[in-house]
Amino acid sequence: MKCKKILDNKQRCRAFAQSEKDFCFRHDPENQEVSKLSSQKGGQNRALQGFYGKSVRLNTPEDVKKFLGQVINGVWAEGVPVPVGSSMGFLTRCWLDAYEASDIVKRLDEIEEKLKLSGSG
Repeated sequence: MKCKKILDNKQRCRAFAQSEKDFCFRHDPENQEVSKLSSQKGGQNRALQGFYGKSVRLNTPEDVKKFLGQVINGVWAEGVPVPVGSSMGFLTRCWLDAYEASDIVKRLDEIEEKLKLSGSG
């Protein structure tokens, strides 16, 4: 059964009612204070704010390798939230892809330059 709460937009709440009750947890008049605290706590848990280390300069794939080691250890042993570690993993993957692409372009340019020089001789 759906919750019987009519929202400000005149629509009925689409959440399921609690077992043997007319309202969902959020709209149950008996749970107003607990519901409010739950919402506040949930919002705070989703706010991944804070510093998890010093600024890092990534110039080489070796720098990325060391950084990822620090991230993994931070998540595993130091309480860095998993979503922060996941984000750092994704961003370093992007960094490595960009590094590899720019390295390939640089090497192709060098090869083309050598071919030009050997062909004009």
